[in-house]
Amino acid sequence: MKTIFLILLSILSIESVAQITFRIEDNISYPDLSVKISDNVSYPDIRIKIGEDISYEDFTVGITSNKSKADFIITKSRYPDLTVKASDNISYPDLRIKAGESVSYADVTIEIKKSGTVDYLVYTEKAFISLIDIVISLLPAINKELDYKFEKIPIYIDNQGNENLTDAIGTLKGAKIFAQDDDNTYLGEISSEYDSESIFNKHGTYGNE
Repeated sequence: MKTIFLILLSILSIESVAQITFRIEDNISYPDLSVKISDNVSYPDIRIKIGEDISYEDFTVGITSNKSKADFIITKSRYPDLTVKASDNISYPDLRIKAGESVSYADVTIEIKKSGTVDYLVYTEKAFISLIDIVISLLPAINKELDYKFEKIPIYIDNQGNENLTDAIGTLKGAKIFAQDDDNTYLGEISSEYDSESIFNKHGTYGNE
């Protein structure tokens, strides 16, 4: 259980970056994250519909040749922010992802655009970028759509450095808040607005004060 005191709400310890680098391979030893991914994964943790002809997308993505403009970078460096072992043949993965253009009942839908304005840009140092590379590099954006369900995925902040309060709430989700008084008075919990103890529930005990 997470426990924080009111003074900690300055949120100085959030691990978040404006540009995230990934090394994505199918044979990395001791990766930060292992992902079984294909268009026919059984019992997936995440279903992703992604392609160039997607309707009602949650967000859009483009591939850029300008590294400085990218939100997410696929690197060949030995020192990325995150090493990811990803393929359709991984035993005991941290994450199972079903991804493709014909995925049904998708948790997240993503349109790949070749031109125009997009929500996120991906840059790759590889000679060729695969659909697996794109999906893995977009995991911070996907996790944001899923209310930060997966703790191993880093939080993303845009290139302008504008922190989104939702990012902070996602990081502290489930934390109990106590006042710094003699009694350590309980002030509620950082959770869904529908939870009775949530500080965001305006009809609850702790959200209406």
